[in-house]
Amino acid sequence: MANPGYGIRINHARCDAGLSQVELAAALHTVQPNLSRWERETACPSKATFEALGRVLGTSAEWLVWGGMPEQMKVRRAFNRYLLPAEAAHEISKEEHDAIVARNRSKRR
Repeated sequence: MANPGYGIRINHARCDAGLSQVELAAALHTVQPNLSRWERETACPSKATFEALGRVLGTSAEWLVWGGMPEQMKVRRAFNRYLLPAEAAHEISKEEHDAIVARNRSKRR
């Protein structure tokens, strides 16, 4: 059985990939109502389906099943903590990150 919350992880990964439920269901050779049940957690996909979801959505089946932090978030958090100046040690958005990097580049010139 998957960890509670797998439905929201499937939903977020699907939305990040820019796919509708119908498009993702077609890619998985299933029907949209199945995908809806998975996202609402009224049904649980099989191990093979989680693996297929991971391949189609560009994430790992393990993250979809168990949660945790996707690799991209780990990298951004490490960057936030260790590579940015002290003024930006808190969690920042992509826009804030880009502005700090640009400001630091202009200081070097």
